[in-house]
Amino acid sequence: MPNRKVHITSDASDLENGLSEVLKTAFSDYLARGDGKPFVIGFSGGSMPKTLIPVLKATIPSEKRGLVKLFPVDERLVPLEDPENNTNYYLQGLKDTFNDDQFAVVAKTGNETGEEATEQLNGLLKKWSDVSGGYPVLDILFLGMGPDGHTCSLFPGHQLLQSTKWTDVITDSPKPPSKRITVTLPLLNNARSVVFISTGGGKAQVLKEILDEDSNKYPAGLISLNNGQPVHYFLDKDAAEHLKPKGNL
Repeated sequence: MPNRKVHITSDASDLENGLSEVLKTAFSDYLARGDGKPFVIGFSGGSMPKTLIPVLKATIPSEKRGLVKLFPVDERLVPLEDPENNTNYYLQGLKDTFNDDQFAVVAKTGNETGEEATEQLNGLLKKWSDVSGGYPVLDILFLGMGPDGHTCSLFPGHQLLQSTKWTDVITDSPKPPSKRITVTLPLLNNARSVVFISTGGGKAQVLKEILDEDSNKYPAGLISLNNGQPVHYFLDKDAAEHLKPKGNL
């Protein structure tokens, strides 16, 4: 069974504090390595920005913020100002914290092809990180999960689950907009740290199947880090309502 650590949080403040502790640990480990590379953070869209933006602001020391690079684990091929664009939420919410050139912006006009966007993102990830086992080793990835168990733009039963590229193109997303790019399972599993943030009762049954039954039906359940570190799951009480009682692991 994959190594997982479940955190059941009592409220928004408890959630942010828990995320901050995991981020602090990852950043401290990065500083201790001293490898000269940036500290690379992957972020998701949906409801995540309102939770993650305050955590990023509060956790990364102001004098160290220049060491950070940020990128979307998936992006919709829409104009930057479009509400469906994941990156723009972070650009706007973190404009007083990080410079624009610290972000991978792969969809600006919305006219980019998937191939152009993946080529750009691959180039940045190669520049920013070490490569091991054929994939970049990224510091920390914050992932969401849909009620169908999808994560990034990796959907149940989709052929992209077999992709061996770093990033790939999806033109038939079951969830609109249909044209997107996404990181792949091999890249996710090669990260140093992965953190799921999942709230709401609509995800409770899928989380039970993943966390209690080790189901491999869902893309989110296929994340298992190559380095043996636990995949963190931060849940609220509604998302955790069907889990077997284990306490706050």
